[in-house]
Amino acid sequence: MKPVFRSIFTFLSFVLLLSFSCMPHGLADEAAQPWPANGELYRSGSAAGEQASLKIVISNLSSGYASLVKLTTDEGELVSCLFAGNTAGSTQALRLSTSVPGGNYVLTYGTGTDWYGQKAAFGTAGTYSKLLLEDNQSVIPLDAGYTYTLYIDASPDSTGGSSEAIAYGSF
Repeated sequence: MKPVFRSIFTFLSFVLLLSFSCMPHGLADEAAQPWPANGELYRSGSAAGEQASLKIVISNLSSGYASLVKLTTDEGELVSCLFAGNTAGSTQALRLSTSVPGGNYVLTYGTGTDWYGQKAAFGTAGTYSKLLLEDNQSVIPLDAGYTYTLYIDASPDSTGGSSEAIAYGSF
């Protein structure tokens, strides 16, 4: 009976540790940071090989709002993070670009006003979603040697495209 108790205790300890480690460290105690410059914030060192070019055009992003686009492999490895912020009330679309090895990717998108850094993004007040293709699939195939352009309409009443809301902890 003792080993079962130890296993349950170990499991509970792991669950509690996992719950705390998924929270952004010190987010409640830290003030928002200034926004970084628009562009690629992170690119994986393992992003070598023949590349696919991805251009992202974000339109209708309200003044005072920013977006963080994360591109991960279909196995969950972070490949690129791109930031776009609209500080001046511009009505022009924001343009981002990256190059990644050919492969299958998942694109997630966060939007908010207060920036807490690349890992914490816009905190719990942000909104987060996952891009879906026409058949409600979240895996996006990008073939090396090709250029892809993704248009994101950030307006709240946008009817084009498809996405799925995701929890902050899943971003």
